[in-house]
Amino acid sequence: MLVGMIYRKHSKISEATNKEFEQGEIVNFVQVDSDRIFWLCYSISEMARIPFIFFLAFTAFFYYFGWYFLSGLVVVVLAVVSQSLSGCWITRVQKKLMEAKDERMKVTTEALNNAKMLKLYSWEKNFMKRIWRKRALELV
Repeated sequence: MLVGMIYRKHSKISEATNKEFEQGEIVNFVQVDSDRIFWLCYSISEMARIPFIFFLAFTAFFYYFGWYFLSGLVVVVLAVVSQSLSGCWITRVQKKLMEAKDERMKVTTEALNNAKMLKLYSWEKNFMKRIWRKRALELV
């Protein structure tokens, strides 16, 4: 449903006002960002339970281990810090990946649009003759 809503919203935007985004970026918005929104909505309930789980776990650990549970707490804090640093690195890598996907989608969309234009105007035979002529000249 979310993908359909985004497509509908995008179809209402005119080309004149849509100079900011290229076709590949828009396709990525629809595919990737809608998936992220879905998983965010799915995991909100999980994130709401985390403080309660930590409170109960720390209370139980303190009850069973006394002040020695602080050594485990230090390990947890170190794990959170290392996960944060690796998350920052993954974010940078994912941004580069998305830029490459945007470029790929732009080229693919342009190729499909040009193929549609060739089919629409019945230029296939003429275009193939030009390709074969050029290929023949390159081989000579």
